[in-house]
Amino acid sequence: MRKQISGNPRILAILSEVDASPQLVSILAKVKAGGGVIEVIVIGSNKSKILSELESLGVRPINLRSRGKYGSLPLFLLLFFYIFKAKPSTVFTSGQFATIIGIFCAKVLRVKKRIFIRHYSNFHIKYKKRLGNLLDRAVNFLATDIVAVSLLVKKVLIEDENARSEKIRVIYNGIDLKRFQRIAVSNEIPREEIQTRVKVFRIGVISRMTELKGIEYIAQAFVRLHGEFPQTRLHIVGAHSDSYDSVFNILNSIESDAFVIEESNNSIPDFLWGLDAFVHVPNGPEDESFGLVYIEALAAAVPSIFTVSGILNELPNAGSYATIVPYRDPEAIYRGLSDQIKGVSIPKIEVPRPWLEQFSLSFMASKYSELILG
Repeated sequence: MRKQISGNPRILAILSEVDASPQLVSILAKVKAGGGVIEVIVIGSNKSKILSELESLGVRPINLRSRGKYGSLPLFLLLFFYIFKAKPSTVFTSGQFATIIGIFCAKVLRVKKRIFIRHYSNFHIKYKKRLGNLLDRAVNFLATDIVAVSLLVKKVLIEDENARSEKIRVIYNGIDLKRFQRIAVSNEIPREEIQTRVKVFRIGVISRMTELKGIEYIAQAFVRLHGEFPQTRLHIVGAHSDSYDSVFNILNSIESDAFVIEESNNSIPDFLWGLDAFVHVPNGPEDESFGLVYIEALAAAVPSIFTVSGILNELPNAGSYATIVPYRDPEAIYRGLSDQIKGVSIPKIEVPRPWLEQFSLSFMASKYSELILG
């Protein structure tokens, strides 16, 4: 039998596939403020920004290097040893790799609460990844609590993977709403004045460059748009992935100073505030599990063109707040951008503040803290 833990609850967080994460840092800060004794294992690069972010909380994370997507036996045994030594009352995981080995080890070692965040929706089912689907089902079975980041993810868990509904709790991802709603750019020059001065129509995209995000269709629309409106510029922010070559080849047909592709940006709020239009067009309603950029763009009140996916499925009358286009439709994206440039697009209103408040960092962190410490 394991020794009974006395005093404040001991929480072991195991994280993977993460660089910087205000969300995870806010969660752990709230848990610590609530009396939790926190230890953190970060699986990944020793250059991950989250390592220094955790140290700023007074938490000294353990950094383990992974070897392949599903890890290796030495890493598995090392993590098993750490959990055995820490004797936590709760293991909390985020990231596929951390969840697979963390929840399994925690179950074997009889950790009372085994919680993980389900960040993706039907990826393994859609792309017929049998091993991934099998591991998803195994982890669902072994966990005591599953956090779904949207109602869509909850639906996938229950209907496609037969997860028990009583295990699942929906907690939305959060952002620092104030940073997106009140942003100082160029000494607080109003956005309209900035746009008048430079006479450039700036279009932004924030997305990992993978096929399901639909960036190829944005690129096709932009090439046509730029031929008609040479003052347009496209700025893509996102990690390179399977669609990078395709997107670059499409854009390479126009002059190189008409577009920028970068893997990261130091200030997403400032980036959004400097845009005339923002585009996010995933290929299907379930291709985003959540879609944090939807919330960021809506909070910043950037004129936007969207397809409906992830959390946008839960926004009533989404077309009142953004231009909604069909999936995989570069023609519709082109028309939406062209109408904005010409000033003939249907005016949109800002998203109601009460709806946005459910996506605040503080609200999200409080919900996680209740679950982890409860």
